[in-house]
Amino acid sequence: MDETPKPPAVHSIGNRVWFDNNNNGKTDAGEQYAGTGIKLTLKDDKGAVLQDTTTDANGRYLFHGLSAGSYQVCVTADNFASGGKLDKYRSSTGQANMEVSSEDGADRGDDDLADGSCSTIMVLNDQEPTGESGITDQQDGDDGQSTPDANSNLTVDFGFVPPTDLKLTKVADKTTAKRGDTVVYTLTVTNEGDVAATGVEVTDQLPAGVQYVSDDSAGAYANATGIWTVGELAAKASKTMIISVLVK
Repeated sequence: MDETPKPPAVHSIGNRVWFDNNNNGKTDAGEQYAGTGIKLTLKDDKGAVLQDTTTDANGRYLFHGLSAGSYQVCVTADNFASGGKLDKYRSSTGQANMEVSSEDGADRGDDDLADGSCSTIMVLNDQEPTGESGITDQQDGDDGQSTPDANSNLTVDFGFVPPTDLKLTKVADKTTAKRGDTVVYTLTVTNEGDVAATGVEVTDQLPAGVQYVSDDSAGAYANATGIWTVGELAAKASKTMIISVLVK
């Protein structure tokens, strides 16, 4: 007896683009989703573009109706160009080429944004993560297209750190000085943005004609290079360095 052939299994890939304010690679309470208009493409394992889409109001995207196979998702380069929706944003976590896994709400993008941010190539089959965040924000793996949960991978999320806004001021305790005088410089760096800045460094070479004496800084200062390593600077926070020099 002839059996009616079964239709090929369909698969889907998603899920979200969000703003990783604390740059930890995880979606935390209070962090915002990217909203509409972020452009993404779906590629095969040879790099050919198969589909393109944009995020919805909740930062979600979905590629559906896919056959089993190997795929890669990319946030396209034009998002990061001047005037783009992610202009001056950077990929979260600082870890290149994070592996796609069953962990939901974690950054999957690489860090070199010149050509966009892409996930690693993933194999899509009928053993995909289950119970991940679905299209309705329920932990049910529902992609909104009736794709079986085990055939959909809704863990391919992309986190981006919003641009920081740093301000530097430098003040001397004297407007004029003669040989043998000590001059004290006070440098203050302020994060005027709404997100923490990480890996902050300030370069301040001492002027000719003065000799380094000492410094008192939040962080570390290398007088040979003039680099003040500030480290992390919380939103709206400031750190100060005081340098004493001798006029030669």
